[in-house]
Amino acid sequence: MSKDKGVKGVEEMDDQLWFQRHVKGELQRFDKSFEAEAEAPSIKELESFIGEHKSSLRRKQWKELWLFWLTALLLLGGAGWLWTQDVIWFVTLQIAASWGGILFLGIMHWRRKGSGGWKSS
Repeated sequence: MSKDKGVKGVEEMDDQLWFQRHVKGELQRFDKSFEAEAEAPSIKELESFIGEHKSSLRRKQWKELWLFWLTALLLLGGAGWLWTQDVIWFVTLQIAASWGGILFLGIMHWRRKGSGGWKSS
């Protein structure tokens, strides 16, 4: 059992010497290259930046929500108008929209399946 500890100790020493010879100098050089970077911004600057970002994001989300509701109302209004005018055209439009959605999903599934695995960004 003491032989195993002795062998492990020698291997660890060899690994440590190899690390010091091959990697340590490069790591120190890498660390020195980042010492010259600019100072981190102050807390107040970060808080103001985050506050501005949050408010702009909130405005954008409200705008998108209003556009969503406007589009939904237009689509529902158009469907209701078409229902009162001619039921056959309404049913035809619903069938065409359903087939379009199914076709779109099928094409997207086929494209993803054919792409062959993970994509790197």
